[in-house]
Amino acid sequence: MRRITHLRSVGITAKDPVGLARFYREVWGLRKVDERGGALYLRGAGDEHHILAIYPADHSRLRNISLGLPDRDAVVEAHRELSQQRGINILSAPRETEEPGGGYGFRLSDVDGRFIELSSDIDKLRPESYEAVVRPTKLSHVVLNTAQASAFSELLIDVLGLRLSDETKSMSFFRCNSDHHSIALARAPHASLNHVAFEVPTAEDVFRGIRHMENNGISTLWGPGRHGPGDNVFSYFRAPNGQVIEYTAEVQQITDEDRYVPRHWGREDFRIRDPWFTPDQMTPSATAREAMLGEPEFNGH
Repeated sequence: MRRITHLRSVGITAKDPVGLARFYREVWGLRKVDERGGALYLRGAGDEHHILAIYPADHSRLRNISLGLPDRDAVVEAHRELSQQRGINILSAPRETEEPGGGYGFRLSDVDGRFIELSSDIDKLRPESYEAVVRPTKLSHVVLNTAQASAFSELLIDVLGLRLSDETKSMSFFRCNSDHHSIALARAPHASLNHVAFEVPTAEDVFRGIRHMENNGISTLWGPGRHGPGDNVFSYFRAPNGQVIEYTAEVQQITDEDRYVPRHWGREDFRIRDPWFTPDQMTPSATAREAMLGEPEFNGH
């Protein structure tokens, strides 16, 4: 399949999408770009039309992941190739998308019952320097809990063409461009959202985000720290709907595909490399792990 260019956006559901969108606008640093059918669409400071969509529902879950393809020919070719593979649940033919931003794409099911959208030609926006304490530039990555890690890895690598970057005992990290990972899988007893990470320009923005969140009554769930796989600076928080979100910066760039070899990270490989990274931050606390595990998500569309 022709290469996926980037992680475009995620869609989540919430009982109160308006209230949750208010948090993402007034505290987290996104901006509403559109609203349609009860769903709200939010952008960051980059050029992607929207990086987060919030849909009304009775409970919170990850609804979908949107991945970019270069052009319409790539969409048609991807649909043709995937339609010929056994076991791939194609949910729609290539068509004009009905959501804000336009575009052309199709949907397929992941192994746990969400849908993945492959699309091109979605409107680009002018990068914007709006007033906010922290301005996420793009969606960095999404981490999914799954009890079907092997099957999910096959979907990402063999079907969608992502590459394995690194692994730990409990996680696998996959990339679609030079960013170390755009999707990661965490082995878990059920399917759920582990967290969504929003990229900010610098490590100082991560620290500024910590102070800003605390000023708004939201304590840090885990961090600040610097991950081993991905080398990114991080800090995690719990959004008002219970989902875990992350500010991240300085994600490792993999630019030499021919020489890069995925690494298996053991616990002994993690080292404290920053003065603000303390031993108790090397792994998430029990509270953070429970939040990241989340509740089992409904498998369906």
